[in-house]
Amino acid sequence: MAPNENLRQGERRNVTVLFADMKDFTALTERLDPEEVDSLISRVFSSFETIIRKYGGVVEKYIGDAMVAVFGAPHMHEDDPERCVNSALDFLHEIDRLNRSLAPRNLGIAFRIGINSGLITTGKRGDHDVITGHAMSVASRLESSAKANTVLVSESTKSLCSDDFVFSEQMSITVKGKSAPVTAYSVLRRSPEPTAADSPFIGRKDLIDRLMRRYLRHDPTGVDGFVLTGEPGIGKTRVATELIDKARRLPDFDSAIFHARARRYRTEPFAVITDLLASCFDVQPEMAPGVITERVLARTGVEPVSAEGFGRLLTGEVQENENQAFVLLYLLMKSAVKRSENSPYSALLFIDNVRMLDKGSRDFLRFYLKNADAKPFFILTDRELGPNVADLADSLERIEMGPMDREESRTLVSSIAGDGLEMLLVGSILDNSRGNPLFLREYARYAAQNRDVREVPASIQNIFMTSIDNLEPEYRDFLKRMSVFVHSFSLDDARHVQEVTDGEPSIVDDALVRYVEDGTLVRDGELYMFRLEVFKTALYASILNYNKKIIHRVIADLMERKGSPHPARLLHHLFRAEEWNRAYVALCGSPNITSGLEYLRHIDRLLEQTGADQPDRQVNLMFLKSAILFKNGMSDQADSLLKEIMATAVARQNALYAASAYHLLSASYLQASCFDKADFCGHKAKAYYERAGRGATNTQDLLEILATSAALQNDTE
Repeated sequence: MAPNENLRQGERRNVTVLFADMKDFTALTERLDPEEVDSLISRVFSSFETIIRKYGGVVEKYIGDAMVAVFGAPHMHEDDPERCVNSALDFLHEIDRLNRSLAPRNLGIAFRIGINSGLITTGKRGDHDVITGHAMSVASRLESSAKANTVLVSESTKSLCSDDFVFSEQMSITVKGKSAPVTAYSVLRRSPEPTAADSPFIGRKDLIDRLMRRYLRHDPTGVDGFVLTGEPGIGKTRVATELIDKARRLPDFDSAIFHARARRYRTEPFAVITDLLASCFDVQPEMAPGVITERVLARTGVEPVSAEGFGRLLTGEVQENENQAFVLLYLLMKSAVKRSENSPYSALLFIDNVRMLDKGSRDFLRFYLKNADAKPFFILTDRELGPNVADLADSLERIEMGPMDREESRTLVSSIAGDGLEMLLVGSILDNSRGNPLFLREYARYAAQNRDVREVPASIQNIFMTSIDNLEPEYRDFLKRMSVFVHSFSLDDARHVQEVTDGEPSIVDDALVRYVEDGTLVRDGELYMFRLEVFKTALYASILNYNKKIIHRVIADLMERKGSPHPARLLHHLFRAEEWNRAYVALCGSPNITSGLEYLRHIDRLLEQTGADQPDRQVNLMFLKSAILFKNGMSDQADSLLKEIMATAVARQNALYAASAYHLLSASYLQASCFDKADFCGHKAKAYYERAGRGATNTQDLLEILATSAALQNDTE
């Protein structure tokens, strides 16, 4: 057994990186006293850092007048790209305010911001936490190509938050260090409808019809609606937006529609209520106060002073205290809902991620439901209802959404990736996605570009990695170690891997109980396995490659020690551990190797690793590959290998190589019922084996070929 191995600290993560740089900083320093420059820069970056922390990011480093921030490390969120772009827009809004105050001195401050999402590794360098990866370089290059006071994002970032922002047309940027141009987009503004969808709505017809019938019967004097719950990506938000779209297409529809997504990082009082009203009035914080006032007045019957007050709330220039803000928001919502009384349709109110409601918004909704004369039809969505919002849903019907069926899933994949995907690839997408619409969309998009679904798309991986990010580190690391097993593992297996890799063996029993109870693992007798293969793949992808090799080697050692290991699984671990010599020995010793096409990829991998100084190994691998091809009816491919073996035998005058070639030819002719040729090549092979000094062990299969040929010719002698 190998001695204990120390795993490196760190992991592989998909993060979003922000690179911001001040434009014309040198010119500014020439015009101001050094103390003024220091004071101004400190004010600017302090403001930016506060915004970044608010959105859950961290400032990774400062480089002169530039700053690098990371969203996704050390703590992950499913919406890190959205958080990052929001922080950039908030900062530019702050810069605009600052420039207005500096206008008399003609000191215009400008920043260029580049954002990119991609793979990085975390780790330690001495006592310092470090982040490395090309994703950071791309963000820097995007920043250098951005115009003053604009945000430029990569294709990867845009694809991960396309519903939340309005982007420019695609542009191609030549980036230093990249051979191909980088596709980029300028962020124009936040989307007025963050719930909009960019893919067709497939299936769920019965559910949509049920919701629509209930909505059309809604009596505004009572509280009614639905709560949709289910696992991440199951389509809760998509169903709600489809209902809203269908309502908008109703004849003469002109009722108020409110929609908002509760976000954990929104801590200001009444954040969700403010967003609901902003969506109804079609206004944004970046708009001019006069525009906001006009739009509010167009949708309500409130006094201009109330409309102006909402503009101050929305833009952050708050003058009212919380009590005044509460009254103002109540008047606005009551008026907007009441305007729908003359319409045949009720107002609609949709809140996504309802568990994340801030306290002020929860209290507001409780008061509104109790006191308002007219109520909208409610649609609330979340993975589950937390106790803090359960009372808000008391009068609403709850629906637990399940996966799409196989045929609906296939239709969704075709609508996104087209009909050009191979059937085997489509089947893999359906198996990995298990009817989850988000997974189906992301896998289909990934496969359309890469023709492969062995990797987990970044959006799916982040969902799973976020779900374990708050676990105790030792329990999280244990789960990652177990993801290295190909199929299943026992309690003793888990303890051994923990111990040899310097984990904590004492947590294993408790961890297994915990993960079986929460559905992460399933137990089958004495064995444990992951319930979702895609979750296991996401965990595995997060492990540092250096650590993967160690854990694979430990598991291979364990399998060999236990005896009679599963050949394919043992080879998998030896290959991933880059134990090429041991893999070669294990491959040659695999029973019935010539019957299994699955061994071909292992042979090809070993051939890649076999050097010119190992001719015997090379020929033996080619022999095994030819035998497999012959036995499985792939004669043309086998023939080309035979020619290589024969050429090598002649060039080196090697009897063993010649024996191998004639051996395969004999098997091939037997398969083709060319018995005379099978006999001739068989006897030639036997003679060469004898000349090479190889005994009965090497000729046993050959003698079986000759005996079979004789029997088929009725040659009983």
